[in-house]
Amino acid sequence: MTTLDGYARELEETAKTGVAKPSARKALAVVASLLRGKEYLTTGQVAERLDIGSINTVKRLAEDQLLQGAFRDERGNWRIPLSAVLELEKDREQARQESRSPTKGIRVSRRVSPRIPR
Repeated sequence: MTTLDGYARELEETAKTGVAKPSARKALAVVASLLRGKEYLTTGQVAERLDIGSINTVKRLAEDQLLQGAFRDERGNWRIPLSAVLELEKDREQARQESRSPTKGIRVSRRVSPRIPR
């Protein structure tokens, strides 16, 4: 779920059920960033949002230009555009969906009929 409509639905469901799933926390983080007028995230915020265990991994993604528009500010800290994070989330979700193919991972073996001795 990477669209604002999807985030809104997730938050509405949380409000109705009173149960916050991890995706609702992500949705809330996006909405909070937008309300604050924040267009750039820190490496820590990106790591939390993408459920990446290490900030260094986010730094490597930025250095390898996999987070389009990421830059270092005057203090040398990475700033990552929210749009780049949303795009990466979309790509990850699409990859997950493709890997859930009903036939993926199923190995079909050739059936060998038993030989009858003559």
